[in-house]
Amino acid sequence: MKFDKKAMRANMRTATRTALGEQWSEVREYFEAENRKLIETLKMIALLHTSGKIDDLTAKSLLEGQVLVRESLLLAVEGMTLIMVETTLNAALDSIRKAVNTALKFPLL
Repeated sequence: MKFDKKAMRANMRTATRTALGEQWSEVREYFEAENRKLIETLKMIALLHTSGKIDDLTAKSLLEGQVLVRESLLLAVEGMTLIMVETTLNAALDSIRKAVNTALKFPLL
């Protein structure tokens, strides 16, 4: 059994980039590394399965472990996005704090 790793990486990169949209540029390195790891794991699972060293259930369990890793990465990206939103909002408010508070004559911001 031969995996076309180059084609698989290209397909996964396109799908991941499309799914992440504007966030892709910020997380590209993480996902490309994880895509490579997933492809290697799939190759290993296939080799072990075809050689009879693991059964269907074990193969599926190994894949599920990789899915959990991906989910963890997505949660980390989500956390990074929330931090980015909060940082951006705080910077915007900080930039107008003095003017607003002075105009209102009390510390609203």
